[in-house]
Amino acid sequence: MHPLRRALLSLAILLLASLATRQAIRQAKPPPPPPASENESVLALPIDEIESVSVVAWQGAFAARRSGESWVINFFQLNPGVLATIGGEPETPATPERISATVEDLLVEVVGLPRVDRFSRGEQPWSAFGLDQPTLSISIQRVSGGAVTIEVGASTSSAAGLYARVVEGVQAGQGAQADEVLTLGTLFRAQVDAAFWRLRGLKLNSPTASAKT
Repeated sequence: MHPLRRALLSLAILLLASLATRQAIRQAKPPPPPPASENESVLALPIDEIESVSVVAWQGAFAARRSGESWVINFFQLNPGVLATIGGEPETPATPERISATVEDLLVEVVGLPRVDRFSRGEQPWSAFGLDQPTLSISIQRVSGGAVTIEVGASTSSAAGLYARVVEGVQAGQGAQADEVLTLGTLFRAQVDAAFWRLRGLKLNSPTASAKT
């Protein structure tokens, strides 16, 4: 074959191969989204529908309620062991803006909390999931009335998640969802910890902090 014809034939083959590749790429299905992006939120509740929130954790407890466009702290207490560990006195003025930012940041994490898995506990006792004595409890009062509570128990067997349950009301066992076990990401506990440390750094007993309580 003449060299020129051979070169033209090779070029044509390369062009056809390139076109076929481009067509295959266009027709290929997009890759599936990451697993976390398909997880449903534990609570389908907008923040502006939350009237108050109370949190009980290993560090202590606090309660906050909405006051107009801001949040105020009704109660805040650290456990004695936590106080002995961190020591010192808070130095940052507890302005309404700082308090509201801390509460809002936590609520953003709570209402957007993704559910990794869900299943019925069947015949297993709550103690199998550490939910007979939860290490973390977050109760939310809705503006429209009624409350919902998230309780967090032990780590999963792989230590990659946390067992939890969500029930209507402020005590476990009050709702139809009481026999359903959820698994959450371990980062959630750290996000709650962060809220406690931020509140711990504020002078919550100062006149500025109590001005709107």
